[in-house]
Amino acid sequence: MFSYKIQMAQKLNPADNLRPLNFAKWSIEMVENERDFWRIIIMSDEAHFSLSEGVKKQNRRFYATENRQLIEEPLYDQKVTVWCGICADMVVGSYFFKTMMELR
Repeated sequence: MFSYKIQMAQKLNPADNLRPLNFAKWSIEMVENERDFWRIIIMSDEAHFSLSEGVKKQNRRFYATENRQLIEEPLYDQKVTVWCGICADMVVGSYFFKTMMELR
């Protein structure tokens, strides 16, 4: 018997396979109809960063004369969201937002 670590992944549905193809077809059509299409569209993304979960539990080790059984953690994790966009010749952002969990 062996020990295995569980890996999480997003479940894909059969319709998800068509999304990249549909986007490619739409992009080609837009470029054919609007010559400057790539100059007027903004591609963007966002990322969420935890401010308190810097160290994985598996990696938490310490040396001491006694075993400290209790480590306090905040009830609600503080997070920040960063948004940025890019178009033909410029970068838009970065913009930082507090998450809704933190605003409670």
